[in-house]
Amino acid sequence: MYSGKNITETVKKNIIGRTDFYFTLEELKKVRGKTTGEEFKKYLELFGKDIANISEEENQLGLFLDEGIPFIICIEEFLDYMIFFLEDYFRNNASEQEYSQYTDAKGYAFEQMVYEMTKNLIQESYHTLYYQPNKKQKMEIDVLFRNKENIAVLECKSGTLNMDGLGKDELIRLQIHNKTKKAFKTLRAVTEYLERTEEYNFESKNQKIVGHTDNPICIHISMYPMDFIASNVHVMFPEYLEERSPILSLSIEHLLAIMLDAKIKNKDVFGYWKKRKKDIQDYSSIYFDNNELDLYYEVVNEDNNTMLAELKRRGIIDQLNPNAEVISSFHNEYGKEVRPAKEMLRTLDMYLMKNILERGKSWFGINKRYLKNMKEYLKIK
Repeated sequence: MYSGKNITETVKKNIIGRTDFYFTLEELKKVRGKTTGEEFKKYLELFGKDIANISEEENQLGLFLDEGIPFIICIEEFLDYMIFFLEDYFRNNASEQEYSQYTDAKGYAFEQMVYEMTKNLIQESYHTLYYQPNKKQKMEIDVLFRNKENIAVLECKSGTLNMDGLGKDELIRLQIHNKTKKAFKTLRAVTEYLERTEEYNFESKNQKIVGHTDNPICIHISMYPMDFIASNVHVMFPEYLEERSPILSLSIEHLLAIMLDAKIKNKDVFGYWKKRKKDIQDYSSIYFDNNELDLYYEVVNEDNNTMLAELKRRGIIDQLNPNAEVISSFHNEYGKEVRPAKEMLRTLDMYLMKNILERGKSWFGINKRYLKNMKEYLKIK
């Protein structure tokens, strides 16, 4: 989109600087002016890997140093490296109390992020509420969505999910189980409360949320990508299956993409979640698309003869082996594969970039001039 776009010398100087793969403190200060030389030095000492000392057997990810000058090969791999390196660093170097404080702070920050990034995409949104399932207990929920007829409770989990190097299926299963069981236990308790009470009552310091629901929606939100299994957690772990009111599982990225698409296209996101619950009830042992966004497209566009809708209408899905796997394929009029998930994530990227350009200084301390020039360059008339 931008490869052939002209760029003025001023903008080029302010947002690019060097045209090789290296960056120095000078380049960093173009983006974040308050970064100091001492901070930069500590950062490189902690994360940088000297290319002269890397063996062929090492994992070639992260931040590299060429005679002390840093460079990055792949942004996505660098970000993965940073996230998991920090996790390991805290786990191995902090005291038990310090590590507990770190994980608590990380968990609360993730809840806050989910709330802040979704509150403009839904009619009503609340963060950190409490309810009493009985007179002796007081339970907490992270985020609550609501409109006139529906309610969705979100349990946000920031526990590290790193599949790299696990290899064996049983180890992967164990990792997923360990990172999801607490969320499902919490949401099972909320589901039971909402089902047995005539009038639910959630409270915070400043407000009371009261109402009734016949079909509560409970969703586990994962900070780390679980998209290869999120749609089918209940199939991998049958003990998670709540037949009366199934619990859903989504990554933060897919939650945002679905809610943004529903907002833009005026789709009923609560209606989608209810249909997902119904599909889990009706076809509890069938693996559906391992990408929740493609599955979302199939479900919300049932009137347009999507493959899944056609399988249901003709009764074909009822004739499948109970342990079957249903994977959808999407092609345009030229026969080229076009996945809805790819387009939804592209739209999400643009939405998030727009927010960074508008709020980057308050969110991340990015220089106003850098944001202004970046916005000028990215503007397509």
